[in-house]
Amino acid sequence: MQLTDYNIALQAALNGQGVAIGRLLLIGDHLTSGRLVQPFATTVRSEKTAYWLVMPEHRRLSPAAESFRVWLKEQAASVKTGQADR
Repeated sequence: MQLTDYNIALQAALNGQGVAIGRLLLIGDHLTSGRLVQPFATTVRSEKTAYWLVMPEHRRLSPAAESFRVWLKEQAASVKTGQADR
């Protein structure tokens, strides 16, 4: 199951229905109380809103995933230079 609404994904995780990526500011109390657990030691912090592309370190991406990675990198570069499509 894939959920795209943050609140629904968080509620599903609270109900024990899977893993969700959460914003520490919003889930901190749930972690402290034990209602949620952090399954991995890695925490990514950013002062800005961000998107992260996460992939296996030593595994080749499928052609579609590699095309997406290249496209995403190009989009990020175009935003930095002010060339993004509007």
